[in-house]
Amino acid sequence: MKILSLDTSSKICSVAILEDNNLIVEKQINDEKTHSQKLMPLIDTILNENNLSLKDFDLLACCAGPGSFTGVRIGVSTVKAFNDVFNIPIASVSSLESLAYNTLGINYHGSLVCSVIDAKNDNIYYGIFKKIGDTFPQLKDLRAKNINEMLEDLAEFKSFPILFIGNGSKVHKNIIFENFPNAIFAEDKYDIQTSSSVGKAGFEHYKQGIVRRFKFYCSFIFKEISSRTSIGWWKVMFNITKMEIHTMRLSDLEEIKNNLESDFDNFWNYEIFKEELGNTNSSYLVLLYDDEIIGFGGIKIILDEANLMDIVIKKSMRNQGFAKFLLNELINISKEENCSSITLEVNENNIHAIKLYNNFNFKEVGKRKKYYKNGDSAILMTLKF
Repeated sequence: MKILSLDTSSKICSVAILEDNNLIVEKQINDEKTHSQKLMPLIDTILNENNLSLKDFDLLACCAGPGSFTGVRIGVSTVKAFNDVFNIPIASVSSLESLAYNTLGINYHGSLVCSVIDAKNDNIYYGIFKKIGDTFPQLKDLRAKNINEMLEDLAEFKSFPILFIGNGSKVHKNIIFENFPNAIFAEDKYDIQTSSSVGKAGFEHYKQGIVRRFKFYCSFIFKEISSRTSIGWWKVMFNITKMEIHTMRLSDLEEIKNNLESDFDNFWNYEIFKEELGNTNSSYLVLLYDDEIIGFGGIKIILDEANLMDIVIKKSMRNQGFAKFLLNELINISKEENCSSITLEVNENNIHAIKLYNNFNFKEVGKRKKYYKNGDSAILMTLKF
């Protein structure tokens, strides 16, 4: 089985070709250009150098985060496009599982591996895996927590030697070693996420039949309530593993076209919306729950300012916290596009939306009287980065 594997979740853009779980070739680029500029030429180069085309591959494997949301979107969009054209199955692999597969090159006593990615302010993404042969079954759900919460969560493994890997394990090395005296720390060179490890994990997914609709492992899947995070009020009110957020495609718009008025709101014009999707300054996301589109939102960037165009949740799913996930990712995109702020307009009587924006630290900066057709005024709010 030939596998084309991508990892664009970090500053390094990486592409690999594997035969089953055996690496044939891997190429990486780490420069100042964006992944959107370097990924396709890198894929083209590696295919040409090995006399291959996309039709020669049996599986696509892609890192789905956690990591740079913009980077992940580029990688995911690329393999989704390949899938649409060539109908090649896709295996989505988390960065944490990918790091576990990096340890195949390390000889160590024990079988437990804990991948830790730094998320700043004492927060981390982590997952614990057990090495069985050349595979790494997951022992606990992947998490995003404060470092102290991770130590409590893994207390049951304290008596076992654990190999810690990932940049988060180095940031918190001292406190980890205090709590896990048998801890082993991988060399720094193994902390770099690689497409070869994504491909090996993807091959195992394929053997287990875990090749399905693309699952994202971005920040919205891992966020859990914590009084120490900047969004500590964020309550997990539903099974977030059923959720998916991806860049809006024309096929998504077509799916909701006939229900824009009945399910979402009557001010959305299909033709204008369709034009907006083709605007290079705009970024629109859709939110799915149980594979159903339940919301969408977007920003338009003008100079260095992002303008929140809207966040709309399906009428039957409102006031359940879903809008928070969309808003968080739109803010992330704005930051990654080097915007200085994100600005919005909200109806003065939309209490739920105003509360949402206040929770994200948006500040009122003005008011537009009788802005809406019904005579309601609009409150202008801004979040500066």
